[in-house]
Amino acid sequence: MESAERFHLNGEAVGWIVRSLDGGTFRTQVDLRPRNGERFSSTSVVEGIGEGAATEVFGWRTYTYREKSMEAPMEYIRPAHFAPGSGVGPAVPSYAEQLLVDAIIAEGLPEIVYLRLQDSDPTASPTVARLFRAGSGPLDVQGRTLSAERIDLIVDGRVENSHWFGRVNDDGRIQRVKSWWNGAVSYPVTADQAP
Repeated sequence: MESAERFHLNGEAVGWIVRSLDGGTFRTQVDLRPRNGERFSSTSVVEGIGEGAATEVFGWRTYTYREKSMEAPMEYIRPAHFAPGSGVGPAVPSYAEQLLVDAIIAEGLPEIVYLRLQDSDPTASPTVARLFRAGSGPLDVQGRTLSAERIDLIVDGRVENSHWFGRVNDDGRIQRVKSWWNGAVSYPVTADQAP
């Protein structure tokens, strides 16, 4: 699986997010270049996950995160107490959120509650995160109105991210049509539009 999205801030295209899942390795690359801001570039790699069910996402083993400004990547091995069935609860690096969102859609789940690890410091205390189906209705997606379902991420009692899914083509396939990232918005692009 590979996907790309174009980031927009205040209506202006400012960067990309590219994801790939291959052989149990989930890679996310972000490149933001706002006109009046500093460039941000990062790579996240979550290894040891399955391709499919949410429970397979919880089985990850290692996580590597690097921002362009860092001298060396930050590497993290999942402690046993964050494993599924440990009693503490499954913990997931925040960049793996997209796999959980996809699992909600694919598996018809109403919600997923988990512990969310911070990208730049997964050793910090995780926060309780809840991804859930927040309703559906018409949505304007770059000048086109679609019927879409929204999935919200609640962290510390507030909506941090939202993702919309709908049927874009006549094939009946449900796919991501828009994401809101606490200010920035991203839209999927086709492979020929990706960086």
